[in-house]
Amino acid sequence: MASPPFGAIGSLTNVNGTTSVTRPAASAGDLMLLGVVAAYGDATITPPAGWTALASIDQGSAFEFELRLYWKIAGGSEPSTYSVGIGGQGGGNNFGYGWIWTYTGPDGTTPVPVSATQRNTSNSTSATCPSVTTTAADQTLVCVYVSGSNSISNSWTPPSGMTERMDAGSNPSGFVVGIADVAVASAGATGTKTATQTSSATSNCISFAVASVPPAASFSGTVTLDDVSPAGSFSTVPNGSFSGSVTLDDASPSGSFSPAPGTLTSGALLFNNGAAHTSAPFEAYVKLASTDAPILHKTGLTSSSSTTVPTCSFADVAVVAGTSYRVTWRRTDTGAEGTEIIVAT
Repeated sequence: MASPPFGAIGSLTNVNGTTSVTRPAASAGDLMLLGVVAAYGDATITPPAGWTALASIDQGSAFEFELRLYWKIAGGSEPSTYSVGIGGQGGGNNFGYGWIWTYTGPDGTTPVPVSATQRNTSNSTSATCPSVTTTAADQTLVCVYVSGSNSISNSWTPPSGMTERMDAGSNPSGFVVGIADVAVASAGATGTKTATQTSSATSNCISFAVASVPPAASFSGTVTLDDVSPAGSFSTVPNGSFSGSVTLDDASPSGSFSPAPGTLTSGALLFNNGAAHTSAPFEAYVKLASTDAPILHKTGLTSSSSTTVPTCSFADVAVVAGTSYRVTWRRTDTGAEGTEIIVAT
């Protein structure tokens, strides 16, 4: 398994009021991310329908910019553009910009399990992106950082060890956006990441992780018929779960056995104590004849009244052909017992 790789990124689109933002190439199942920067912190941002809020930094002052991120898992048919609205800013200056980028192979249920935000309020050429704690192995750390310099001549150098995906600004707002990512092999704290800008300014930074598809669960061990607590362990790395059912006394379990099983058939299981046991209630115990290891405990049996020598039957159980088994029949009303050795066929 690998961390979700970067897919594609669109260019910055100036948003004034309500504007369509162009989507880059995306396939069904890809994680689409939408970034929106509003020039003033008192803005009301309206994302497209069906997108989920990821993180945001709303400034304390109406004269500082605002940064918000959203996500959506791409379906089989997505529009080429999405409508983004910016409104409610002082003086009617409802402008900013938006952009969309993608990652492939994410967890389709919880694609962004963790995120964190940080406002760097002092002018500096360094912008600190906060640490996040990844929840599992093979995730992708993404850092988004926006300069408050109001000058598109400003530019970013990504944090050390990370790959830059965007370094762009647009007028009239002028704020320069940087994006970088890196694969994270192991779960745990990523540590802070520092991007560098050419102009000393404030900055807004958001860090988040993109989760990969969890591995399918697998089972390693032995399931014994009639065993409520099977021996063995489930492999759940990192977040797998067992899907299915283990049914007591299941004559036809899903899957396959090696070696191929034989059967204990009702015709071979005779309790030879005569007609006195006709239509009587029984239980049966089946054990390996060689080791006395239990194979099956079957209750709720009734002997047949159709023959002189009663036959107690039950659904065939998976055993190894050619192996000897000790079968004990016991009347549950009187306690009478009988035992015979059966070779599975």
